[in-house]
Formats: sequence, C-alpha cells, structure tokens
Amino acid sequence: MTHKKAETKQEKPTRIRLGRLDSPISVARFMARVLKTAARGGNVNDAYKLTVMASQLLHATEVANLERRIEQLEQKIPGKK
Repeated sequence: MTHKKAETKQEKPTRIRLGRLDSPISVARFMARVLKTAARGGNVNDAYKLTVMASQLLHATEVANLERRIEQLEQKIPGKK
C-alpha cells in the first residue's frame, strides 16, 4: 500500500517592509502597516505575533530613549561625575 502525501496549497507569505525600527514613531508605523495588511486579508495570526513583538520593541526603544535623555541631563549637573 502506498501513501500519498496530502497536497495542500500553502499560502504565499505576506511580505512586510521592516525599515529601521529604532524609534517609537517607526515602530508605531510598522505596527500600523501590519494591521492594515491583516485587515486587507493577510494572515491574522502572523500579524498578531508581529504586533506583540513590535510592542515589546516599542517599550525597549522608549526605555532606551529615556535612559539617554537622563544621562544627558545628568551631565549638565555641576559637580556630578
């Protein structure tokens, strides 16, 4: 008895431009593109996963920006090394 593999049509992966995700604005724009793609018939599961990862990246970029700004302010304080 021979077994045939079930032929299933695989979905063509949706391509989403990443760009530079190094600022909160760029991450927010990326998330908007992902959501628009899903709303237009893209893979909702992939969109969900990407937006969850992007939200973590958004948080990390916000923290990094705050740390940088705090360091700049601390350097302006006289007598602080």
